[in-house]
Amino acid sequence: MGLENKVILRFSSVFWAPSQYLHSVPHFRYIILNLNHFGKGPILVVHVPPPFSFEMEQLDDREVVADVMKVLRLMHEEVPDPVQTHGLDSTHT
Repeated sequence: MGLENKVILRFSSVFWAPSQYLHSVPHFRYIILNLNHFGKGPILVVHVPPPFSFEMEQLDDREVVADVMKVLRLMHEEVPDPVQTHGLDSTHT
């Protein structure tokens, strides 16, 4: 199956569409699972498939979150900072 990474982001509220998946446009670098769709609250699980997962291995947590947020902000007009991310205790700046 290869190397696949995940990034988990919790937000204070939902800003995205109610679909199960969000597709990272313009490129399909990330596959984003909407946990709110399953009643788990404003949480996105970002799956990072190869070859991007190999690139991600070279970054620290803050750089990874920054890249994911950059892509989310290309997809949506207003995206708040997450209140919690996997691997970090609080929001990044």
